[in-house]
Amino acid sequence: MKNIFYTIIFLSAIFLCSATAEDVCAADLHVPQGGYSTIGAAIKAAQAGDRVIVAPGIYRENISIRKNIAVISTDGAAHTVIDGGGRDTVVLFADTRFDGTHSARLSGFTIRGGRSGEGRGGGVTMYNTDGIVEQCNIISNVSTMDAGAILMNDRVNGVVRNNTITGNTAVRFGGAIMVVLNSHPLIYGNTITDNTVSGNALSSGGALFVDSHSSPQVVNNTMRGNTAAFAGGAISLRVGVNAVIDGNTIDRNSAAYGGGIHIESEGGGALLRDNTITNNSAHERDISVGSGYGGGISIYDRSVPTIEKNIIESNYADRGGAGIVIAEQAVATIAHNTIRGNSLPQQDGRVGGGIHATHATMQAYNNTISDNTAFIGGGVALLAGVTARVEQNTIVRNTVPTSTAVNAASGGGIFIQSSAASAVVINNIITQNQDHQIFEEHKKGVLRNNIVNDDSKGMYFNWDTYTLHTVTDMDSSSAVNADGTVSGTEGFTDSDFRIGATSVGIDRGMSSDMTYDYDYRLRSGVPDIGAFEYAPSYSVVHPVYRFWSDTFGHHFYTLNQQERNHIMETYAAKQWRYEGVAFRAFPLAQCQGDRVYRFWSDVFRGHFYTISTQERDYIMASYADNVWRYEGEAYCAQRTSITGTTALFRFWSAAYSGHFYTISTAERDQVIAAYDDSIWNYEGVGYHVYTR
Repeated sequence: MKNIFYTIIFLSAIFLCSATAEDVCAADLHVPQGGYSTIGAAIKAAQAGDRVIVAPGIYRENISIRKNIAVISTDGAAHTVIDGGGRDTVVLFADTRFDGTHSARLSGFTIRGGRSGEGRGGGVTMYNTDGIVEQCNIISNVSTMDAGAILMNDRVNGVVRNNTITGNTAVRFGGAIMVVLNSHPLIYGNTITDNTVSGNALSSGGALFVDSHSSPQVVNNTMRGNTAAFAGGAISLRVGVNAVIDGNTIDRNSAAYGGGIHIESEGGGALLRDNTITNNSAHERDISVGSGYGGGISIYDRSVPTIEKNIIESNYADRGGAGIVIAEQAVATIAHNTIRGNSLPQQDGRVGGGIHATHATMQAYNNTISDNTAFIGGGVALLAGVTARVEQNTIVRNTVPTSTAVNAASGGGIFIQSSAASAVVINNIITQNQDHQIFEEHKKGVLRNNIVNDDSKGMYFNWDTYTLHTVTDMDSSSAVNADGTVSGTEGFTDSDFRIGATSVGIDRGMSSDMTYDYDYRLRSGVPDIGAFEYAPSYSVVHPVYRFWSDTFGHHFYTLNQQERNHIMETYAAKQWRYEGVAFRAFPLAQCQGDRVYRFWSDVFRGHFYTISTQERDYIMASYADNVWRYEGEAYCAQRTSITGTTALFRFWSAAYSGHFYTISTAERDQVIAAYDDSIWNYEGVGYHVYTR
């Protein structure tokens, strides 16, 4: 904090022109009452900062917005229509950047009648812009190539929020929206329904297609009833994409691969978090050899996604992975999800009702995997070439047919193929599945400290031992690599499979580095078996969300989800860009540790966080509110390192007049090595937080 005190007096003089001062000079241009018969004429006459105010009516024109003005209807989209008449894109944003106060903005229109070719979106084209499209109905537009509704192309850092986007069509990519060429927009709060992309061998992304190192933040949208002939009924993520897909409802979409979401990002590390992915389907199609995989999510081609805290339920696939398929050297983390009620046909070769993993690397932990159906591997199928670690999951009530093979059923809970590279199965509850709980073709899996009961046809089967029914049989057989197996009551207390005091799995797990359980309760000591710890609710740690501001050069952190959503609903993406969950902390009402105090600076346009009461009191006593205004307590963290925590490193920049925080030691070391102290001066550990 020391460098703050030497820079304030000099920087306050920079802020000579306020938003209020600029708005005094702005004008409102009215259509049609103000002498402008068309929206385009008013736009041509407007200056940066002006507003074009449009009365109800149908305006048959195509408009171009190339300056930071707002085009706003008085009565909303239901009463104000811009109809492109089948002549090119209806609205074009081009070459407009957020200037610190204003962005180009379109608000409250129905956009229809667009028809475009390559390089343009059917309804709206956003090119090299930070523009905002909000509160619009974008309906029944057509692209003969890409982006039936909206194209975001070439470094677009704009915002598309709170729109209804329905009935648009494209041929190749993006039935509704396409995001390409290093674009990082916010797509927030939209209803995106019944859009279609078809007519090309690679037709992908019924609602959203993202490619070429673009990383949108896709938050709190509803995507329903969209169709892609090839991949990604709702969303398709391609090369180098590191998107944040957070809090969306993805329902009743369909494709040949990835009925809900298809990820084929060739090394990209997308985060799918807290989404509800239901009733989607992947259908086998003649134009796509090997199709019909990934009813909910398909992950291919060296992608490195994290799939966390989603509900993946009631999805369907013709061939495999009704819930999730992972293949083609992908490296996937599957954690804290509910994977439930996904189904494959009860036919030979239909493998992996919940998860299907082959020629890939998968870590699956703290999931509940239940009520899924397949011909082989009702819950989880670990197939040829897979390296898998399946740890601290609850895998129950999954089914395969009762007569799959002579003397055996092929793994109601888990199936492990003999050609799997590695399969480690630790601390799981694997019970109530039909038929055998675990089926492996030969001695391939490493099975440690799992609860496995003699439900249905037996605990375990392989071709060397045939059926095993007791813990002693499993752990003593030379044909099985098992130890620490437990049988008995699971102690489930609710329909989500939390455990109570009667569970035989309490304190029976193998030592593990899992910090949390399914609910993000802290695990400590000897772990309980399964996805849940038998622990009080006050031990739950909550996500702390992070934003970055290109405008102010600062990060912002909040534990409050309403505050997070308010920022995305209110600001331009250049002002505050959502980056997802940075770390975890205790909320104030359940504080364990010490309170972290938050300040805001009108001068520096950024926040400051400290766990030190002395530093808090010094700032409050020394500075005016416009320099550092105390906003209160943010969350609870730890002054010193304890189990499960990591250091939050703190930098101060005299050049940027703000702090930078990171829990990454690699990022800390890179900043120290790359920047002079006048740019980023390392101040040490601010405090300790819980990992993401």
